Amino acid sequence: MDERDFEQRAAYVIPAEIIHRDGQVWMQKVCPEHGLIVDLLSSDAVFTARMESLYHPQDPNREPPSGPRRKPSGLMLVIDLTNRCNMKCSPCFMDANHQPYVREATVENVREILNRAADSKSRRDLDILFSGGEPTISPIFLECLRVAKGIGFGRLHVATNGIRFAQEDDFARKAKDAGLHGVFLQFDGVSNEANAHRGISNLFDVKLAALERIHQAGLYAALQVTVANTVNSTEIGKIVEFAVKSIDRIHSVLFQPLVFTGRDQLPADEDRWHRRYTLAHLAHDLNAQSRFEWLPLRDWFPISASGAFGNVLDALGLGVNLRSPAHDLHATHGQFSILLVDTKTHQAVPLSAFFLMDRFLQDATVIARESGSPFRARVLLGASILRNLELQHAPSGLALGSLGQLFRQLAGRIQKSKVEEADKSRWQFLPINAVWFEDPFNVDFEAVCRSCAPVATEEGEFSFCSYNSMGWRQIVESRHRTADLSEWHREKGRHAIFANGATVPLERLTAGGSHPTPISSSGNPLA
Repeated sequence: MDERDFEQRAAYVIPAEIIHRDGQVWMQKVCPEHGLIVDLLSSDAVFTARMESLYHPQDPNREPPSGPRRKPSGLMLVIDLTNRCNMKCSPCFMDANHQPYVREATVENVREILNRAADSKSRRDLDILFSGGEPTISPIFLECLRVAKGIGFGRLHVATNGIRFAQEDDFARKAKDAGLHGVFLQFDGVSNEANAHRGISNLFDVKLAALERIHQAGLYAALQVTVANTVNSTEIGKIVEFAVKSIDRIHSVLFQPLVFTGRDQLPADEDRWHRRYTLAHLAHDLNAQSRFEWLPLRDWFPISASGAFGNVLDALGLGVNLRSPAHDLHATHGQFSILLVDTKTHQAVPLSAFFLMDRFLQDATVIARESGSPFRARVLLGASILRNLELQHAPSGLALGSLGQLFRQLAGRIQKSKVEEADKSRWQFLPINAVWFEDPFNVDFEAVCRSCAPVATEEGEFSFCSYNSMGWRQIVESRHRTADLSEWHREKGRHAIFANGATVPLERLTAGGSHPTPISSSGNPLA
């Protein structure tokens, strides 16, 4: 399929109908070429309706409640550095290593993209996420971190499989020195067996080594989990438990149900229905697989609702230059739950088990709109916290004196321009986030327009779903290809690829790491 074919197909829209059936939410549409297409959007219509009822709309051009006019904000900007990868696994939303060309960003490309974001009239308070392919094998990865830091972006992240962090003793430190703030580490389960579908025999050992070195370097780590029904959907409770017990080195968990694009595009209907996994599945399965009560209709909220708290932070006048992020992600496409973890006992409890989040979010909207001054906002916020706190249901040992520290911790996570320092207190928040990305079977343009993670390219910014599921990635990468694959191999050689059950060689950790990894050998990993 050439570029013209992609452009013609991208412009073809099939009307769809969203229906409720047997307590679930479905999308159905009729394609002139493929006939009737039916896809599951939610396994629980009641759960989905609650998320929609809690949606907190954001106006990116809203005026601050007090003080001088400031620029509006956004969320996260994704920049792909390469379409090459040192793995060859499924799922892979971009089908890395399978294209007949190589596409490598240049430092000049990245600098132009970052300057465009920084100089925009509607400047957003952005996280920057370097992605790929595997961005850490790009020869310009560290230089791009330095460029972004120099332009003024404070929170720089990388989405990675962790191999280079695990193998190279000083790579995490070099990345930290260059400006890296956090690592989104691909993570599918808590054993080598649970990760075997990725094609590496010791992949969990790799994750442990990477997490230790990331921690030693003083970086934040978020576990990024692609969930496919019947593949690793029984692992998600264990993953959260792992994060709770590793709260000193894991900042959050991000679950992303499998999206049928890239290497997994156009599956047979039976295979798609078999592996399809929704956010409602996730909420119910986490409750069933956890050792504490984690109620779907009490403890989950749309990501957009956190924007209400961000507005309160702005009303407090904390002295940041940019507005708190406007989380305008569609209510059915992005959700979160906050766990409070006792670092002494490693017990966890949902925050909303003892704090009336629904009512607090209503209060936050009023505080941000009507406080009038930072002092009044502080008074109203304190009153709201006290009236919504049910201390009798709080975990043992949590006192009123801990609330101030918890508020500062939460504020540091939301206000992007203030890079929070490590907090060594007993009580730690562990955000559990869940994001639903669309594929050609369930595209909803209303949701696409509310994307919180645009992909930045030479052609402009695209919503993540548009770029990866509607053909735009192929168009952009084909237009800006660096070399044909054969030409690249002749000039640059082949990079190492671990696949087909290979073992990643690992050395034992130095500096007394608490998760030492075994020395192993895979022979020659070149593909």
